[in-house]
Amino acid sequence: MKVRRAITFLAAAAILVTALPQAAEAATITRGKRTVASDKVFVPDRYRVNARSEKAAANQNLSQFARTVSGTNGAGTFSYETLTEAYRNRAPFLKNRQDDNGRPLTVVSDCGSYYALDFVSLYAAVKYDAETVESLAVGDMFPLDGQSYVLTAVREDGTRVFSRTGFATEEEMSLRHVAPKGKKAYYIADESAALYYTGKVRINKDAVIHAGDKTLTAEQYLTAAGNGQREGFRGGYNEREQWISLDGSFTLDAAGNIADFTER
Repeated sequence: MKVRRAITFLAAAAILVTALPQAAEAATITRGKRTVASDKVFVPDRYRVNARSEKAAANQNLSQFARTVSGTNGAGTFSYETLTEAYRNRAPFLKNRQDDNGRPLTVVSDCGSYYALDFVSLYAAVKYDAETVESLAVGDMFPLDGQSYVLTAVREDGTRVFSRTGFATEEEMSLRHVAPKGKKAYYIADESAALYYTGKVRINKDAVIHAGDKTLTAEQYLTAAGNGQREGFRGGYNEREQWISLDGSFTLDAAGNIADFTER
C-alpha cells in the first residue's frame, strides 16, 4: 500500500510538472520615461536549457524528495553527471543542503578511492536572452532575479554591468556572454543560481581542493585529517560542530567524480 501511494504521488507530480502552462511574456526595456516592448518573447524561466532536461531534473528531484529510491537519482540517464555536462557553460557549483536551523546536512561515506557526498545541491548560473540584453543601452532598466537593475557599463569583452540601489546598499550584477559552439549565444549571471540537481555526488579522495590560500586533497578537506590545515579556508569538515560545509565550483573527471573543487 505504501509503495502504491508513493507511485501515485509521483505520477500526480509528474503530470503537474508537464501540465502547467509555460506563459510567455515580452521583455520590457525602460529608457528614461519611455518603455519599449521588445519583439523578443521568452518564458519567465529564462534559465531553461530545454524542456526535456528540465523535466527530467524536476522528476529526479520529486523522486528523491518522495524517498522512493534511496541513494539513486531516480531519473534514468539524467544523472547529475549528464546534467552537469549540459550546464557546463553556466558555471555549475555545489552547496551543502541545510536544515531549518541552517545546520549543514551533508554527510560523507567512504567508498574506497572516492567519497559519496549525500544531501548536496548543484546549481547553474541563470541564462538570459542575448538579443534582449544586447538591445539595452547604458541607463536602461532591466529585471534580474526579480529585481530592477540599471545597465551602468559595457566592458570591452562585452560583459554588461548592472547596479541597483536599495536601503543603504548598492548591489552590482554582471551578465557575461557565452557562445557555445554551434549553438545560439546567451548571457549568464554568475551571481545568480538555478537549482538543477539535489542528492548524492562522488568526489575522489585525491581531488584537488582550492580553499583560500591552501591547496589540499578532498581526504584532508572532508575529514579530521585536515584539521591541521584549517586556517585560511571556510568549508570542509568542522570537527567542533561535526558537519560538512560546502560552497564552490567543481569539475568532473571521465567517471563522473569530482576531481577539482574551488571554494567560492
